[in-house]
Amino acid sequence: MKKIILALLSTLSIFMLISCSTTVSSTVTRPAELDMHGARTIAVLPFQEYSPSGFLAGNSSEKDRKECSDYISTELEERLADVEYYTLESSTRVKVAIEKGRTPPVEVYITGYINRFNDKVSVSEHKSKNDDDEEVIEYVYTRDIDLDLVYQIVDATSNVVLHKNSKSFNASDRAYSKKTLKPAFDLIRPDLDSFVSDLLKKIQPYEEKVYYTLLESKSKDPEMKLAMKLANNNQIDAACDKFLSIYEETGDFTAGYNAAILLEAMGDLYEARDIMKYLADETADKRAVKALKNINNEIELSEKLEQQNANRLF
Repeated sequence: MKKIILALLSTLSIFMLISCSTTVSSTVTRPAELDMHGARTIAVLPFQEYSPSGFLAGNSSEKDRKECSDYISTELEERLADVEYYTLESSTRVKVAIEKGRTPPVEVYITGYINRFNDKVSVSEHKSKNDDDEEVIEYVYTRDIDLDLVYQIVDATSNVVLHKNSKSFNASDRAYSKKTLKPAFDLIRPDLDSFVSDLLKKIQPYEEKVYYTLLESKSKDPEMKLAMKLANNNQIDAACDKFLSIYEETGDFTAGYNAAILLEAMGDLYEARDIMKYLADETADKRAVKALKNINNEIELSEKLEQQNANRLF
């Protein structure tokens, strides 16, 4: 019992320390995960409800397969039509060009199909007692969905597949009546939304919120207290300037570390790297070494984004 209490107290202490930490956030733009070769135009060819071979894997209904494949195609088109990074071209024109052996009027296109779709409904008996303490049997119905999608991104000019992958989803629902089970499409729809979001991250830059944690200062220096107060009030520019001033005057590790972290949060990655590298080299402090690694990773992502945008210039 003592060990359990000590473990709980330890966990609570860690939680309190984390909750007391000063954290700032910023929204950064991430590069597309794939090299799209500078493409500016894109199309979505309708996803098919079966594999190109015509083989239907699984026991789902044709209606459910079509509803899911149509939903993916529509969601991709609607969300791509709402971005400035690409110009969305007509899927019909692209399909006609491909069928006639002509060069499609687009640079890249996305397409795919449902490789497997199992929709299984099972029933099981569960014994329980009612208010009169009599044994009764309840029937529980379970719907299990097993869906496998295959998708590919194709360079329309060369017909080279830039990326091909598959994604599997599993979902289930339980009810005391078969009629109240969620329909197959409603059950799998959240996974399809997630699939579309993940696929869009692969082909275009996207925004991500990043959190940065500062080191708490034990110094009684009023300037350090002021710097921390500014950071807590989300006055990042002012807090960074104050930490930099303290670091330049005193060489205080915490001030230098926090200044570098705030510079990173504001996007001044190279200056942040210079300060953190000096701290890591001089002190070998694990926190500085880890933070330096994170900053270098942010620089790589930033440079990748710049290169992707440069490749798209006319």
